[in-house]
Amino acid sequence: MAYFPDLCSRLGSASFTAINDSETLTLGSRIYTFLDTLGATPPAGNVHIEIQAGLADTVKLLAKAIRGEADISILYAAGESNNPECTAYWTSQRFALDDVQVTAGQNVYIVEREEDSNTPITLSTTCSGCSLNSLRRAGFSRYFLDGNNATDAQQSIRGSYQMILPINFVGLAYTINCINKIYCSMSSASCIEIDLYRSPDEVTFTRVVRSTSFPGASYGALICEDVDCDSISANEGLYYRLGTDGTDPTNYIDIKVSYVAV
Repeated sequence: MAYFPDLCSRLGSASFTAINDSETLTLGSRIYTFLDTLGATPPAGNVHIEIQAGLADTVKLLAKAIRGEADISILYAAGESNNPECTAYWTSQRFALDDVQVTAGQNVYIVEREEDSNTPITLSTTCSGCSLNSLRRAGFSRYFLDGNNATDAQQSIRGSYQMILPINFVGLAYTINCINKIYCSMSSASCIEIDLYRSPDEVTFTRVVRSTSFPGASYGALICEDVDCDSISANEGLYYRLGTDGTDPTNYIDIKVSYVAV
C-alpha cells in the first residue's frame, strides 16, 4: 500500500494566461522557448515549442516536451528529449500543493523525478502571462469548500472539481489497481462527504465513488474511511469534490489517499 500526495518527490506548477513569441520557461537544466514558427534545431539544453492557436494546446505541448514525447510542434536538441530533473502534466482543473492553491486554468503540474533529493531545481520564466510555484514537498491536498452556502447550510452543495492525479500520470508514475482509503483533516467541525471522479479529458467526469462520509469530524482530527474504487487507467486523471453541512466557504479539508499499486 502507498499514499498520495506523498513527500518523496517535490511538486511545482506553472499557470498560463498567455504565451507570446520568444518567451521562455526554464525547468532544471532545460530552457523551453515558445516560437510562432519553428526553425533550426536548438542548441544543447534547449527545446523549442511552436505556439498553437489555442492556449490550452500550447500548454499541453509544454507538458509533452518536459516528458520528452515526440511531436511535430516540438524541436529538441540533438540527442536530447525528456527533462532530466522533472516530468510534467497538463490540467485545467484547480489543485493544491499542500496549502498552496492553484486555480483552474491552463496549468502544468510538475513532478520531480528523483526521490528524497534536496538538490535545487530552477523554475523560472520570461512569460508575462505565467505564474509559478517553485518545487516543494506536498504531503496533502487542501480543498476549500467553495460549495458551502454562507447563509443556509441546507443549501450547501459539492464544491468544484479538484485534481489529485492528472491525466497520463497513472501508468507513467504509478499503476493504481484500486484506491482503498481516504484520510482527511478539516478546519472546522462538520459532516463531510467526498465523491471521486475519473476523466480522460477534463470535459467528461465519471463518478466512481459517491458520498463517502466522514461523520462526526472534528477540527484538526485525522479521519480515515474505506472506499471501493476500481483501477484508474493510464489515460485518465483522478479528481474529487467535497461537500459539508457547513456555511463557511473559506473552511478547508486536507486529504490524502491510499492505493494499491501493481
